Amino acid sequence: MSSNIKNVSNFAPTSENALIAKENGTLDQWIEDLLHSEGNDALSKSLFKEKTVAIEIYDYPLAGLKKIVGPEENEEHRQSPDVWEAQVSKIAKLIKNGYKPAPLIVTDFWNYFEIADGNHRQEAMIRTGMTRYWTIFMIKHEEGKKYLESIIKK
Repeated sequence: MSSNIKNVSNFAPTSENALIAKENGTLDQWIEDLLHSEGNDALSKSLFKEKTVAIEIYDYPLAGLKKIVGPEENEEHRQSPDVWEAQVSKIAKLIKNGYKPAPLIVTDFWNYFEIADGNHRQEAMIRTGMTRYWTIFMIKHEEGKKYLESIIKK
């Protein structure tokens, strides 16, 4: 996939724009542009090399998502506590001042509903009292799609 955005600095990574992209059938391109705007081309390549059965966006409970980055010793991608805290605190402060973060990006590529992009955002949202947020699900497995649909119907 190649980006259709000429000037990434003009890209607005809002939930509203993601919902419009879903409606227009371009959510996959929106995800790629989001990751490119963050300088996260490696993650974009990793995500889009996988074949998906669905790409959906839902207002989803933050506690139902598994982070894979953090200061805990058992985290898949461990980050030093001071770096983690600085990033999360900065985002939390922005949220308290009205900032609306980009949706989280979650996959079932490796394990169910791991946060591929947005681990710091999730923690910041939880710290500021948010319990739900727009989450994009990139689903590889039919079982993951069925599981997600069963949760959403509740």
